[in-house]
Amino acid sequence: MNRKVLIGICIVAMCIAGCAEEPSETRSFLVGIGPIPRQFPGTEETWLEMFDMIPEVADLVLAQSTWRDSKEESGVVPEIMRLVHGQKRKYGNYKISYGLSFMVQDMGTLTNALDTEQNPTNDWTNQDAQEKYKQTALTICKEYKADYLALAIEVNTYYQHPQGSKEDFERFVQFYIETYDELKKECPDTKIFVTFQLEELKGLGDQSWGHNVEPAWELLEMFDGKLDVIAFTTYPFLEYDFPEDIPDDYYTSIIDGLPEQYKTTEIAFTEIGWSSQRLDEDAQVTFLETFLEQTKNLNLAYVVWVFMHDLSPESMEPPGFGVALRKYTGEPKKVWYLWKELKEIPYRKS
Repeated sequence: MNRKVLIGICIVAMCIAGCAEEPSETRSFLVGIGPIPRQFPGTEETWLEMFDMIPEVADLVLAQSTWRDSKEESGVVPEIMRLVHGQKRKYGNYKISYGLSFMVQDMGTLTNALDTEQNPTNDWTNQDAQEKYKQTALTICKEYKADYLALAIEVNTYYQHPQGSKEDFERFVQFYIETYDELKKECPDTKIFVTFQLEELKGLGDQSWGHNVEPAWELLEMFDGKLDVIAFTTYPFLEYDFPEDIPDDYYTSIIDGLPEQYKTTEIAFTEIGWSSQRLDEDAQVTFLETFLEQTKNLNLAYVVWVFMHDLSPESMEPPGFGVALRKYTGEPKKVWYLWKELKEIPYRKS
């Protein structure tokens, strides 16, 4: 099927209940991008070049990182968020989804980043870290007037990973609930939430993770109804070798896993992607077509393709990477054009 025809079919179907009976060439969700310039970490020139390209492929930008750039800067908004917010003054038509993480994941390991200069304790009993974390979130809400703010990224990995802590996860949830209430008083219009890693939440990807995982949908219930958006990262290649292997109900079955109180809550995909190195560029296109088809009836807030450019040259990428829309050197991949076509469809939230 012609890709433009497919996207047209998907977007018409994506209109939430209340759309007119006649087909409407609109999309009901924001299209987002992760701001990675060519030849990362890049130069001032490549970063500005990237921002110039954003209007072509996104009306939302993902700005997420660990909650601080260094221990000394605990409580200070990370640089990437300051940069994305600053550029919005020039490209004021995009929204921003901010995301803070207290975990550092690298090559299958997971460590916290919660020790501060005043308190070396590296978990959620650290009151100084809690106050500084909350300070960062409040600045993003109030001064940056955040549209979306995730107070943790892929938080279920902290519960499900062998190097995580179920007990400390529960402490974080208590911190989250208290912070949510405080932030909503100051910033009632900001959508506040955490993100979940979908494959791990489903209990998939044992070989990729390097440890056995079990489904853990019950974790959502712990947040006491205080998730304004149900947000996921998703990389099905962690489980499946080919996009054609993705089950037909892979995304539609999300609703079945949600607690009753969240079944009508908006869903966001803060990161999606498929590696062009696992197979080829055509596989990325097939994955995106599959994703759009399966999510067409979900109540979507926004969808973000994780990176604009690959993080390093193809020769250096380990298996499973190469997930960007464009190569490290800047050349567009086939999926770039499909994503661009998606962005060109007018956005209208019913």
